[in-house]
Amino acid sequence: MGKKVVCMLLLAIVYFNVHITANAAQTQTNNVENEILTKEIIQLQKEIKDLKKDSDQFLTGTDWVAIGAALVALLGSGLTFFGTKKSIKAAKESSDASNQTSERLAILEAETQSKQRLIEVVSTQRVQWINSLRENFSQLARVTYQMTNLRERNEDVPNELDIELNYYVNHIELFLNPTEELTKTFIVIKDTVGNYLMSHAPFDIRRYGAMMQDLHYLQQVILKSEWRRLKLESTTGTEVDDMEEIHKMIAKKINENNYNRLLRNAYEGNN
Repeated sequence: MGKKVVCMLLLAIVYFNVHITANAAQTQTNNVENEILTKEIIQLQKEIKDLKKDSDQFLTGTDWVAIGAALVALLGSGLTFFGTKKSIKAAKESSDASNQTSERLAILEAETQSKQRLIEVVSTQRVQWINSLRENFSQLARVTYQMTNLRERNEDVPNELDIELNYYVNHIELFLNPTEELTKTFIVIKDTVGNYLMSHAPFDIRRYGAMMQDLHYLQQVILKSEWRRLKLESTTGTEVDDMEEIHKMIAKKINENNYNRLLRNAYEGNN
């Protein structure tokens, strides 16, 4: 009878081991609940108790040692199952976390590349815009210089020069943002210079020279501020829309006295 009990236990262990392998594979894909193992163990415990009632008087010490060894093997199989299931779960969680991280990195990289391409396009357009504006400033200076020479000698200004001056005086405004305080101040002085050159009033070279110094100062502030914006956009990867702080910084850096006289009131009021 003892040998029969031992054989039955060994068969149960073999069955349980096979069942563990199947359940482990299923756990990896379907996440089988722990109650499967619990039910198997309860069933085996019940069978062992029934066998023990019928076989206590027939089992020898050697039989009980064999049965104990079988139970230890059964316990080991159970622990193996739990260990395998835990390892599979941990591996799956690690894989999911890795996949999520990879997805986030891919999205971030795509967004970064998109922003970089946008900044590259904007930077290229800004360089072209700055160069065009500088060229128009130069042409305005050329025309005003020619008209100044004529006015100083009290000679008539050809109609062609009047037309050319008027063209640049108005064309330059199209390059600038009319809502910015720097642009508003520049337009006032630019128009004052243009109107003075085209007027028939006596020509005062000192008055004209002072107006031109202010005009050149504001032109420098505009160009250097735009180069500053371009540098910031290339460095940070974001577009700069608010130019007020840049204008103030550049204007003070070039000539703080001119800033106080021409721009401070517009930017700071009575503060």
